[in-house]
Amino acid sequence: MWAGVFLALLAIAGVATYVFVVLEEAVVFTTAIASACWALLAVSGGTIEVVSDGSTVVVSAGAGQYVFAALAVLSLAAFTGTLIGWYPDDPDIHDPEYRP
Repeated sequence: MWAGVFLALLAIAGVATYVFVVLEEAVVFTTAIASACWALLAVSGGTIEVVSDGSTVVVSAGAGQYVFAALAVLSLAAFTGTLIGWYPDDPDIHDPEYRP
C-alpha cells in the first residue's frame, strides 16, 4: 500500500472514530466506516511503500498494526451495539422525570 493511501485511511478512520465516540452522530455509518478502515490498516500495515529518490522502500507499521486491530474490534463492537440498541446510551433515560 502506498504511504499516501495509508495516511488517508488513517485520517478517515480517525475522523470516523471521533464522530461516533465524541459527537455521537450517524453512529451506524461511522462505526462501519471506522471498523473497515481500522481493519484495512491493521492488515496492510506491513507493506507500506515509500518512494524516495526514485526508489521504492517497503516499511512496516510495526506494533501499530496491533493498535489498529484493537481499534477495529472496538469499532465493530460499537457497530454491533448500535444495531442491538445498547450504544449510544441515552442519558435522559436515567432521569426520574423522563417521559418518552
